[in-house]
Amino acid sequence: MIAPVLSEVEEEAQVVETIRYKWLQKAYVFKEAIHTMKKSIILIPALLMLGLMLVSCSSEPQTTTGDFEGDAMSPLIFIARAAARL
Repeated sequence: MIAPVLSEVEEEAQVVETIRYKWLQKAYVFKEAIHTMKKSIILIPALLMLGLMLVSCSSEPQTTTGDFEGDAMSPLIFIARAAARL
């Protein structure tokens, strides 16, 4: 009479252990996905700002009347003002 009860308890423990193992696998995948999203949230805007800075630094505005180099806005100031408007 005791033997069947033990096997049912062992079977239930095995089912619980299987469920726990599957849950841990899903939790690990979820944790990795969150880590990847956090990195992309930081990396993408940084790369966009770098690209914008390189593009704006590569072409300087052409003036047709006089020498207005002192009035030309720095690319970093331009980026900061554009970001402040958002």
